[in-house]
Amino acid sequence: MERTRRKVAIKRFRETVSKDKNMSKQVSREIYMLKKLRHSQYVVGIYEVYQRKGRIYVVMEYIDTTLLQLIEEAGRALLSSMIISLFRS
Repeated sequence: MERTRRKVAIKRFRETVSKDKNMSKQVSREIYMLKKLRHSQYVVGIYEVYQRKGRIYVVMEYIDTTLLQLIEEAGRALLSSMIISLFRS
């Protein structure tokens, strides 16, 4: 495995998600859609998805902020422009 030395965020799903076929399908669909949705300003990039010991792990781009911080800094106009921008992509 190649080391990139970049900071990442790892989302770990509960074991029950991978055991429940409906939940597993839903999570798979959402991950698939996120991988297809490429918008550097508003969507976090997904680097890797894997399953180990009954859990699903998603390795994604690390963002050093929260949605709440973005909204507070940019105000309500950010939400409108974000939504419009995402649907035009």
